[in-house]
Amino acid sequence: MHSRRLVGDGLHTDKRRMEMALQDELNALKTKSEARIPAEKLAVIHRATEDLEKSGLKDRVLKAGDRAPDFALNNTEGILVSSRALLNRGPMVLSFYRGGW
Repeated sequence: MHSRRLVGDGLHTDKRRMEMALQDELNALKTKSEARIPAEKLAVIHRATEDLEKSGLKDRVLKAGDRAPDFALNNTEGILVSSRALLNRGPMVLSFYRGGW
């Protein structure tokens, strides 16, 4: 998928509409999810979120289009794999699985 700069009325309007639709879906999902979480656990989640926001960490994370630094992580078999080695073979997709709840 190629990225392109959105200029003009049509593409800009379509992108904005899609962003709004996605945000609406995310808000609905959040509301639905929060309704299933016990109040005391939800309070912990909100407190942790507030602490992260206050930490300033959000201002230091990579943004779309930033180049990630070289790194090495264990794969699913426990073998250390470097990003540089993978990128030498071609494009790389990195997926973080946060586990089951």
